[in-house]
Amino acid sequence: MVQVTGKKSYARVREELKASKGQDPSRLEMFRACFSKDGTTKNLEASNAIVSTNATT
Repeated sequence: MVQVTGKKSYARVREELKASKGQDPSRLEMFRACFSKDGTTKNLEASNAIVSTNATT
């Protein structure tokens, strides 16, 4: 899967999401933030993973 965060660390992404939402992001929110950009993914594997997690939640 292709990460779309560039050089930004997971910790930094987590802190930015926490600041915008006022609570710690879930694992699913972190996955979406790190593997999709503007709602689109860079490859089919990441897309399938996001779709399958949407079906189980």
